[in-house]
Amino acid sequence: MNSNRAGFVVDCSRLSYISSAGLGVFMSFIEEIREAGGDIKLAAIVPKVYQVFEVLGFPALFEIEDSVDAAAAKFGKGQGV
Repeated sequence: MNSNRAGFVVDCSRLSYISSAGLGVFMSFIEEIREAGGDIKLAAIVPKVYQVFEVLGFPALFEIEDSVDAAAAKFGKGQGV
């Protein structure tokens, strides 16, 4: 078990807009984090913003949950959040 794994939950509940640069941030880090045994979960995305994520295929790349608690629960024991 790798104790240096990083688990990130991004609370998107107050996000009303996301630029291409913002989307690029997610894409630039996900591979590196997963190679290190970690992951990024997205949570509480409002419908308007979710449509952008959906069009760009983010649901196939990231786990997206309705709440921060649900996203955090997706991490197993031993993986930090």
